[in-house]
Amino acid sequence: MYPLRVWLTSAFLGTVLAHFATYINSYFSFIGTISYQYRTTGDLVSYFLTICLIALVASIPCWLTLWFVYSRLIRSNQEPKKAKWTLVIAGQVLCWGLFTLIALLDDDLNLMSQEEIVLPYALVVALSTWFYFPKRVSSPETNEI
Repeated sequence: MYPLRVWLTSAFLGTVLAHFATYINSYFSFIGTISYQYRTTGDLVSYFLTICLIALVASIPCWLTLWFVYSRLIRSNQEPKKAKWTLVIAGQVLCWGLFTLIALLDDDLNLMSQEEIVLPYALVVALSTWFYFPKRVSSPETNEI
């Protein structure tokens, strides 16, 4: 259950924060970026839902990898503080790796130079990894995966 919570939180809350950061950035830069292209609230909602869907689908391998790392940590009976940091580092590697892979696949899309897109997701992954971490990770029977 823990990796699922981290994954869903990062996909939805990361999208909200990234969208908000992009809007603030475009508002102050006055370059007429994507935030000014909305004509109605329906356009904004449909854009947000589309980005959430893309974030969910694109991050499925990250969720499965985080689940695998989490299940291995539970079985190895790591101390909670070390397990948290291991999961935070794994989450960051997966988050930055996904954006790097997407940027490499599309030459026109330069995500790594647009920190208002990548950083909100990275921040939410780190915070949700830490926040949702179960109190007891000593045995596989006490934690749902």
